Amino acid sequence: MPPAHTDTPRKLLSSLRRLSDQELVAKVKKLVAQEHRSTALLVAHLAELDTRDIHLREGYSSLFSYCREVLALLTLQSQCRYAAFSLHCEWHSWSPDRL
Repeated sequence: MPPAHTDTPRKLLSSLRRLSDQELVAKVKKLVAQEHRSTALLVAHLAELDTRDIHLREGYSSLFSYCREVLALLTLQSQCRYAAFSLHCEWHSWSPDRL
């Protein structure tokens, strides 16, 4: 059974309002940590996609274009992922485990 907060935005907001300040802060911190790990994994996968030139074979001139058009990432999201990818290429020591 899916968590109650996936039913509707109204139920999610209602459940959040019942949290204490301390619980809310803890949940926000947990979500941020999860997002950091997810972003790190996404960047690693994009790096491998780029290594294989998949975006080029699919007709996209850049990984940035692929992120925007195929993955439907917003421009800012694409720019952030591309910047992280560029750092990965530059340093070669980047790892999702470091977050």
